[in-house]
Amino acid sequence: MSNLIRRLRLFLNRDSATRDMQEEMRMHVELRAEQLQTAGNTNASGDAHRMFGNRTQKAEEARSASGLGWLEHVMLDVRYAARRIKQKPAFAAAVICVMSLGIGATTAMFSAVDAAMLRPLPFAKPSELVWLRSIAVPFDPGSGVHEGPFHRLSVLDVDAMKDLFVQSASYAAGGLNVSDEDHPVRANAGVVTAGFFATLGVYPAQGRMFAPEEGKPGAAPVVIVSHKFWQQHLGERNITGATLSLNGTRYQVVGVMPRGFGFPRESDLWIPMSVPTTFATYGAFRGFLNSETIARLAANVSPGKAEAQMMARWQQSLMPGVTKNDPNVT
Repeated sequence: MSNLIRRLRLFLNRDSATRDMQEEMRMHVELRAEQLQTAGNTNASGDAHRMFGNRTQKAEEARSASGLGWLEHVMLDVRYAARRIKQKPAFAAAVICVMSLGIGATTAMFSAVDAAMLRPLPFAKPSELVWLRSIAVPFDPGSGVHEGPFHRLSVLDVDAMKDLFVQSASYAAGGLNVSDEDHPVRANAGVVTAGFFATLGVYPAQGRMFAPEEGKPGAAPVVIVSHKFWQQHLGERNITGATLSLNGTRYQVVGVMPRGFGFPRESDLWIPMSVPTTFATYGAFRGFLNSETIARLAANVSPGKAEAQMMARWQQSLMPGVTKNDPNVT
């Protein structure tokens, strides 16, 4: 501690310390010159200077040895920045504003990532759950039209991989107008395959999950609502079996989810996703929604093992000469 205090004192009185250093170096050179002259050297002064070396370099080495050289550089940078701000105050203000917005956005982004990804998920055994990238949901546009050659693994392929995954599901998120008689509202909606809730290990607090046949094209419209939506907009009444009008289509309510569940994207309600999907599935959303796939690993299967085996099966499905982005497990 005393050594640090001494160094700080030297730094604060660096002008005086620099003068003392210069005087000490001058005296050292003069003494060496006298010694050389006594020894008969006719160029004693020049040789003494050469033997001592570069004074500026010696002074810099002495400052570095104090351990506070970085502080001096910081002070120089601060003074330079102050001069630049004084010369161009408008430009400096714009730069400061941009930097402040950037720092604020980064902080907000990290907070969102922390809330969504780093904290434990409110699902049963979340360590067994994996997101599957580049997994498609087959699409059937109808009228005898079929998709061309398909070179991505689909959710149907994942369902068949029982050695890797015990359950899997796809989901998308959008918005719907709930045309209730008393409280018309805009609601966040999750469009999910029949096994969605079972895959997550979260089950309705009232009613039931979607039945497999309700995830097929042409099935009767059904909906599951969140606990929050049930409280705020449906009066906490027993609504199982009642109907809601979603974008003009009547959906039968078959369940209410537990308090706090709103995946994906704070959903207020969930409707089935048909596999393959059709225009009817997304008609209420006025367009196509991007889907994602989640799966639960089988016993003794690691994400790395699942990724390697999925890669191998995907490569086997490729046609000669066709390349696509590889699917991964995350």
